[in-house]
Amino acid sequence: MLSLPKGVPVQVTSAAGATRELRPSDRAYQQLALWLAKNQVGWSGVYATNPNGGVLVQCGNLRLQFVGSTVFALTTKGMFTKSVKGSEYAFLTAAPST
Repeated sequence: MLSLPKGVPVQVTSAAGATRELRPSDRAYQQLALWLAKNQVGWSGVYATNPNGGVLVQCGNLRLQFVGSTVFALTTKGMFTKSVKGSEYAFLTAAPST
């Protein structure tokens, strides 16, 4: 269901508005791809507007928004939500590492 388009960079925008690009060779990109692979189940459809803020991840047709203990996924098949721990996506806001 959820995966990153092959070879497409990921745009990550923090709650503070800072944006950075993750390339397929970046560790954070690989961690995101692994997180998506491990989180294919447990999603629920949502029919409301997602909240403002959080960490926004955009790649191709995939949009993820991590807000506190919830992640929203906007896909070509609709909007979905799932509970998540902040520690699971902390790598998206951490300083870039090589």
